[in-house]
Amino acid sequence: MGTKVGTLLALLGCVAAVTPTPYSGSPCRGTEARGKEPADPVAATKARVQEYHRQAIDVVLQLRKEYPKSADALHLLGKVSEQCGNTTKALECWEEGLRLAPDRGDFYDAMAAVALSKAEYQKAVELCRRGIEKSPETPGLHGHLGEALNGLLRPEEAAVAFEREVKLSPKSADVRFLLGQAYSVLKQYDKAKTCYEAAIKLEPGDPRYYYGMATACARLGVEDEAQRYSQEFERQNKLNMERQRSRRDASFDVARARQIFIVTSAQAAWIYQRNRNLDAAEDLLRKAAVADPKGGYGRAHLAAFFLTTGRTASAVIAYKELIALEPENAMHHLYLGMTYAQLRQFDAARSEAKRAVELAPDHEQCREFYRQMGGGK
Repeated sequence: MGTKVGTLLALLGCVAAVTPTPYSGSPCRGTEARGKEPADPVAATKARVQEYHRQAIDVVLQLRKEYPKSADALHLLGKVSEQCGNTTKALECWEEGLRLAPDRGDFYDAMAAVALSKAEYQKAVELCRRGIEKSPETPGLHGHLGEALNGLLRPEEAAVAFEREVKLSPKSADVRFLLGQAYSVLKQYDKAKTCYEAAIKLEPGDPRYYYGMATACARLGVEDEAQRYSQEFERQNKLNMERQRSRRDASFDVARARQIFIVTSAQAAWIYQRNRNLDAAEDLLRKAAVADPKGGYGRAHLAAFFLTTGRTASAVIAYKELIALEPENAMHHLYLGMTYAQLRQFDAARSEAKRAVELAPDHEQCREFYRQMGGGK
């Protein structure tokens, strides 16, 4: 079993990338809007949104106070500032971050995304190219470069950029779709069809992918497929419009602001953890989890924190709670299995690994861990 434990430690490097759910620990102060809310529902909603935004920014300002020379903290402050509507502040943070870490491609990528949102395509191209020169493997840069080149009506160059982004971000359905669009403009419909097929497989709920597929099939003269995908586009588009209507509800604005606070807290926590400030990290993760008792982000990050810091008993409890909330999430079973392996409870670890593979048979990490636990030959 020594080999199994050794392999487990190698696999644990991926735990922090978990896609999460909340923690049921003791409620923490500071995660709800303070004071008496206004009687007017619109004003009350605005007050709650502003309070969550303030709390998220306060989290990162405190982080910056602790680590004033941290490029990671500056990147996060820029991100939360942009999410709260202050792009000027965001750009200031990212520019300052580049002075601290001039080779960080993610700063250029963030600034390029802002330029794209303003249709400043040439500026976005310049930022992307500078970022690629410094850090060519940064995910997002080639994709944003492709979008900017599309905006400048340069589809051949855009296709090349998207092809590179697909290699860096193979799980991104949107990049596949954008590459498909570039191929369609170039009248390379076979390639476009392949891209749309991949996008649909990765993210089957986006109506744009079905529209692209229907168009490519029609251009290729495959009428039956074109009709089928056109009908599916209509169905998915109707569902999407219903989702959009639900997002016009005031409660959606509050939920989105709360999610900004939750995600910001979790990301700040990992910066604290990397700097060995485990108490601050745990405090933020608990607050993030308690802020969203029905969601999936906070508890999963807290469970991963317990696992990566050796608090295996707490990790077992947290992952079991996650599985109770999301029994079909393969990652929860995988990480619970890893936790059992750390405790040398290999039968339980194998059982969880098997369940993870059943739920995600194509997931390489699940299959590898199951093999290491003596399953799947």
